[in-house]
Amino acid sequence: MRKLNDLLHELGISKVKLAKFLGVSRQMIYNYLELDDLNKWPKDKKVLLLNLLGIKSPEDLDNIKIDTDYILDVETRLNSLIENSQEKKVSINGEKKIFNCFSCNTKGNVIYFVSKYENISMEQATIKLAKRAGIKIEDVIGVDAQDAPLVSA
Repeated sequence: MRKLNDLLHELGISKVKLAKFLGVSRQMIYNYLELDDLNKWPKDKKVLLLNLLGIKSPEDLDNIKIDTDYILDVETRLNSLIENSQEKKVSINGEKKIFNCFSCNTKGNVIYFVSKYENISMEQATIKLAKRAGIKIEDVIGVDAQDAPLVSA
């Protein structure tokens, strides 16, 4: 459980935010984290946590590599599932693959989201997402992405 505590800390997930995500009190989060094994958690809460972290079993905790993409994935899952009593600032519709930011009145697809979130061009976001999905850009457009000029939007 030390590994889980460290992981949550490194991801910046507070006990309050985790409690909201799991639908329990903050005290229950402390109680769960005191257990010596994730398999002792209630099954529904364990499944929610594993889904949040993008893993299939507690043993996969050791294989998690924390980088920008992983943090973004976890934050997206966390924020899209938390039912907050305050007005939502960002809504993500995974089915339609779009987002809507209510504070700046911006909406768009995943490429636009990544370009805004990481402050990069649409082309750079497309290349980043393609690489992440294992798609070679040159297979689609016929040139190497490294050689392709980046056109500013």
